[in-house]
Amino acid sequence: MNKIETLNKNKLLDILKFVCAILIVGSHTLPIFKQDILNLYYGQWFFRFCVPLFFISSGFYFEKMSNDKKLLYIKRILIIYLVSTALYMPVLITQKIVNSFVSLICTLLWGHHHLWYLIALFTALVISYLLNKFMPLEKKKFVYYILIVSLLTVGIFFDEYYKIFDNDILKKISHLINIFGSSRNFLFMALPLITIGRLIFVNKEKLFSVAYYKYIILTILFSLLSLVEVTILVKLNISGLTCDMSLFNFYPAIFLFILTFYWSPIGLNNTTKCLRKNADIVYILHPLFIYILSEFTNLNYFPKFLIVLLLSFVSSVLFNYILTKIKNFKVQNEKS
Repeated sequence: MNKIETLNKNKLLDILKFVCAILIVGSHTLPIFKQDILNLYYGQWFFRFCVPLFFISSGFYFEKMSNDKKLLYIKRILIIYLVSTALYMPVLITQKIVNSFVSLICTLLWGHHHLWYLIALFTALVISYLLNKFMPLEKKKFVYYILIVSLLTVGIFFDEYYKIFDNDILKKISHLINIFGSSRNFLFMALPLITIGRLIFVNKEKLFSVAYYKYIILTILFSLLSLVEVTILVKLNISGLTCDMSLFNFYPAIFLFILTFYWSPIGLNNTTKCLRKNADIVYILHPLFIYILSEFTNLNYFPKFLIVLLLSFVSSVLFNYILTKIKNFKVQNEKS
């Protein structure tokens, strides 16, 4: 089976997405180590390729869809976001995060905590769909390259680097960007990364013909550059360091994503599909278990991470089992 034939069932990508879901759970459960330096580099470097990987993957498969399927996919993301937000609403009200009409609107527009990803994905896909109507990707590649570079540059600069200059104008621009949930939003992160995924699909014949070891070397190289970058930012003693966006942390996601098309694990069709589905539910549910454990237990560090992960995974398995039963029941009714 050649690389192009595996576009519909990338088993390695399914596995990688599940691993990323685990790493994201770890990032939200920090501190998971007793050494501060390990928590620092885990949170600011080690897992930072995960979210870009999800955006790039979504962009790649979005480009592959027909217009009708694109609209259905966009609708599905919105429904998942609204249901997920409703699930967390009791916690948001209890914690007084939502205590007015304005706070409710802001929560819906930008997403609470990890749900920012879903609303950013939805909004960026809508923009991407509309852009392609007036400016087809294959005919205007150069314009899209400029768009990617411009948006990422602004996002990266106003995530961390503007703090180096201690300039009032830059601070005001940053405050303006923060209205949209910081640089980590639909415009400066989701849209350019989704567009990168779309461009990978358009150029797949050329990209997938490159020897795989070159992508391995590039992954290692840019991971090390990202590590150096984070170390420099730490040494500069920048306040409120997050490294949500940096000069190098999204490159490993690009090369790892491409690498998943080079190998296909044998005999894992259903397993990897289940892992992919469970990864989505684990991502949505895990902060709920973090909240419960934080409120009612004294668990900390790695044990807390393991319990959160276990509860999230078991819940995702049960949810998918119930969902499958409901779908099968509907199919049987339609046949009868």
